[in-house]
Amino acid sequence: SMADRFDISAVFSASMLAAPAFAGAATGAEILQTFKVADQVMVMGRVVVEAGSRLDGMSIADVENRVDLSVVLRQTGDQVDVHPEQETRLRRSDVIAIVGTLTSLKTLTTQYNRKG
Repeated sequence: SMADRFDISAVFSASMLAAPAFAGAATGAEILQTFKVADQVMVMGRVVVEAGSRLDGMSIADVENRVDLSVVLRQTGDQVDVHPEQETRLRRSDVIAIVGTLTSLKTLTTQYNRKG
């Protein structure tokens, strides 16, 4: 194999390396990581809460239950909260990191994080 020939411990295809960029373009979010769990492709994404969107003022619990994803981090200004409390309310300009499917991330960005 190529890895054996060149004594390389890891080989990545161009399509695998490009996948997060394409996924991010499709969702309007920054894809930080893609990974596979039990044959399910998961993403970790970064989303900035838009002022006036449905996310602005929504609790972490509501986001997770309605969109079927996990909010694993919330940043407000310089304050970072890993695994924020369920009752925490998101505010405009908050940055959240989520883990979910590409479909759930797209739902979050297109149905919950747009003004009006």
